Amino acid sequence: MTCSFLAHCSSLASLSSLALVAVLALGCTQEPSSGIPAASFCAEFADATCDLVERCACGAPAAAQCRATAEARCASGIISPATLASIDAGQVRYDGAAATVMVAALRSEPASCDYLLVTLGFRVGDLLTFGGLLTGTRAAGASCSDFGARLPSECSVGLCDRGVCQAVPAPGEACSGDSMCLDRVAAYVGARDIDAQLSCVIEPGATTGVCLARQPAGAECVNAQDCVTRTCEIGVCTPQIADGGACVSALECASLRCSGGTCLAADAPDPATCVRGFECVSNECIAGVCVASLCGEFAAAP
Repeated sequence: MTCSFLAHCSSLASLSSLALVAVLALGCTQEPSSGIPAASFCAEFADATCDLVERCACGAPAAAQCRATAEARCASGIISPATLASIDAGQVRYDGAAATVMVAALRSEPASCDYLLVTLGFRVGDLLTFGGLLTGTRAAGASCSDFGARLPSECSVGLCDRGVCQAVPAPGEACSGDSMCLDRVAAYVGARDIDAQLSCVIEPGATTGVCLARQPAGAECVNAQDCVTRTCEIGVCTPQIADGGACVSALECASLRCSGGTCLAADAPDPATCVRGFECVSNECIAGVCVASLCGEFAAAP
């Protein structure tokens, strides 16, 4: 497919940052049947998140930034007028019980102070609904809105791609050239890793294929998308590029670090500024700065 999962995520700045924006936003419009009332969710989630920032000893600037901006993010980004209209129209369902679970998880002692999504134990499939907080109702092939942020959307089956709901096949399931394969049960560890997981493998002359794991260097391939390294030459996935070599994607580099068109050493310092996560050791670029934890999310926030 022309747009990978990483491309879907790029418009969000970072998944961890979006999770905060989206999850804060979802509760500000519609009353759930149980759990945290939507009208109270923004304040409760913001307070729980900022308590976590303080417990993680992120420092006074990050804590102050969280207190000053977290709840206000409810009214920006993904919670656009289109989002609110879809909730009110029943095209998207808000789940107050899921909100209660998420806030409780933030208020409990965390196993780590990693990115918000990792701390909450998100799996890849949770990204489509943010842990069940926001679930679309439109079927595959239906017209849809992604609210300008790709995830979540009005779709019940996967994601909204170019205004149409697209199913997201799992490993071993049938796919086409426009399919984006996704292992929903895998733990979320970063957008780049998701993008590297699976490919829709279509044999020459066929119009459909099967979602399979991308292959390592030395394995057989039909095209570059079959390979973890994104390079396929004479039917074989070629090795990743050594430090100092030219690159377009971090997946081409043995170090998984590509910045300024060059493969960097795995332990090279982060650039002063970043555009996409693959430039950073942490694979997280927020507000143009490489960050390495929950603390960094707010330290880097504008």
